[in-house]
Amino acid sequence: MDLRKRLARFDKQHRPGSETGVRSALSDTGPDPDALAALGFAPLATDSGEAWVLDAVFPDCIPVVLPEAEAVGGGLRAFLTGSVPADVRATDLLFLDTETTGLAGGAGTVAFLVGLAWWGSGGLNIRQIFLPTPGGEPALLAALAESVADFRVLVTYNGNAYDLPLLRSRGILSRRRNLLGDALSWDLLPAARRMWGRGLPDCRQQSVERVTADTGRPAGDIEGSRIPQIWFDFVRGEASGEMSAVVDHNRYDLLGMAAILGALATRAASLEPTAADSGLAWTECWSLARICERAGLRRAAADWIVHARRVRERDRAAAREDPRREAFDRDSVRLLKRVAAWPVVDTILRRFLESCPASPWALRDAAILLEHRAVDLPAALDLAVRLGEEKRIARIEHKLGRLAAE
Repeated sequence: MDLRKRLARFDKQHRPGSETGVRSALSDTGPDPDALAALGFAPLATDSGEAWVLDAVFPDCIPVVLPEAEAVGGGLRAFLTGSVPADVRATDLLFLDTETTGLAGGAGTVAFLVGLAWWGSGGLNIRQIFLPTPGGEPALLAALAESVADFRVLVTYNGNAYDLPLLRSRGILSRRRNLLGDALSWDLLPAARRMWGRGLPDCRQQSVERVTADTGRPAGDIEGSRIPQIWFDFVRGEASGEMSAVVDHNRYDLLGMAAILGALATRAASLEPTAADSGLAWTECWSLARICERAGLRRAAADWIVHARRVRERDRAAAREDPRREAFDRDSVRLLKRVAAWPVVDTILRRFLESCPASPWALRDAAILLEHRAVDLPAALDLAVRLGEEKRIARIEHKLGRLAAE
C-alpha cells in the first residue's frame, strides 16, 4: 500500500464522529446502556455524536468569595502562579478533573471520565462526562469543548502538569486544536504547597483536604492506581459495580478543589496576622511569612515569622532537633533583617551557632551583623577567621587599625 492510501485510511479512522477513532485492544461495543443508566449517565447529543453525562447540583456548596485582586498583597496572586484578572468572580471558574487509562501520558493515554464543576443557580453544579467506548472519544471532547467555552478560568489540582496537556493532546488527535479555548489556568497544587506543604507529609489533594474542609470523602475512597483497570473491565462488561466508586471519587475531587480554593481565598482576603490566627500551626505561620514576602508585605512577613517562632519555641528541645530548623532560621533571619529587627536576628544567630558552630551561613550573617549593626569588630573578626573569608578579615582588621590609631 502506498503512502497516499495509508494516509487516506488514517484520515478515515480519525475523522470526528467516526466510531473507529482512537482505539485500544478493547471492543467498541462497550458496556450495555443499562449499565450506564444504572450509574446515572444519560445520552447527550453533540456535533460529534452521543456523549454520556451525569449532572448533579450540590446546594450546600456556596460560591467562594474571591478577594479583590487589588487588595493588599494582591489577593490570590500571592498564592497562585497563574494570571488572576482583577474582575474575576466565582461564577467565571470551571473546576476540572480527569480519570484516565494511565499516568504515563502520551498518545496512548485516554481520559475516560472528565468531571466539571461550576457555581450557578442552586449551588455547585457538577457534570461528569463518561467514555463508554474508545470510539466515543470525539463526542466526549465535543461535550467538554461546549462546557469550557462559557468560562474564563480552569481550576485544577496538578492540572498544568497532567490533565490539561493530556486533554489538549487528545483534542489535537481528534482535530480539536483549541479544545480548551483561551481559558486561564489556576493549578491549586503549587498554592497548596506554598500554604500547607511545610506541615504535611505530602501535598496530595486528599491530604490537603484534611486540613481545609470536610468534603464528605469516605475513608474507603478508591485508590487511584486501581481506576484504569476498573474502566477496562467495565468496557468489557466485567465488574461494573466498582465503576460507581470511580465516579464518586471524581466527584469528591471536584468538591475538594472547591473547598481548597475556598480556604485559600479566605486567607488571601487578609494576609495580615490577627488575633483570630492564634491557633495556627507554626508551619502555617512560616508559610504565610513566605507568602507575604512574595506579595511584598515585609512587615506582615516579619510578624508571621515572629509568631511562628513563638509557637515553635513552646517545645524548644524538639525545635532544636527538627530537620527543618536551618531552613526556618534562615528564613527568619532574612525576613527580620528587612524590618531591622536586629536584636531578634542576633538571638537567632547566637542560638543556632551554639548547636551548629561551623554553619557557614550563620557565621557569615553573624559576622555581617557584628560588623555593620552591633559594631563589635573583635567578635566579627573572630567569626570571619572561622569562615576563612580573607576579604572580610582584611576589611575588619583595617577598621580595627583605624580605631587604634584614633
